Amino acid sequence: VILLPFLFVSLVCGLKTIHQVTPTEEAHINPLHVLCLAVGFVCFVFALDRGGSAVTAVSNGDTSATTQCVIAVVLLLIAMAALLVFAWVSHRAFSPLVRLTVLRSVKFRWHLLAYVLLQFVTIGYGYMIPNASQLGFGASVLAAGVVLLPGALLGAASAPVSGSLLDKFGPVRPMFTAMLANLRAFASKR
Repeated sequence: VILLPFLFVSLVCGLKTIHQVTPTEEAHINPLHVLCLAVGFVCFVFALDRGGSAVTAVSNGDTSATTQCVIAVVLLLIAMAALLVFAWVSHRAFSPLVRLTVLRSVKFRWHLLAYVLLQFVTIGYGYMIPNASQLGFGASVLAAGVVLLPGALLGAASAPVSGSLLDKFGPVRPMFTAMLANLRAFASKR
């Protein structure tokens, strides 16, 4: 609820300042594409959940570990089948929801891998730090949330600077400089 005023202001600013430069094209969404994606990703998330429950059950010596593991594998197989059907339907469609042919580009695949790994790290820290604060150190919910505030503010403040550096120098120099700075900081701590 707290975000709603900010989202509304963003919507108004966006409607006033963002203009469509190129003409729009008519696109149709195939319900089968949406259904396959929805089934695939929902089953994948539930498979991860059941897999985590199976690991917990095994570590606790619970007898439901086998059932949880079977459910996780079945859900994972359903997810894979739905995503394969999505890929097959998308390949044959005139106007697919996602053009999977972009994955033929090696450069795109490396960028996609870096993006996915970055999301794992970001979500992992966003989940791990508050939980460690609460469960490990006994912090309140508010304190656990506030622990993430400096990083969020730093990220928000550095985003425009990072964007202008990217526009000015391209991606290689800023990323290489940041990587060297991280390696130097890591080496100095050892």
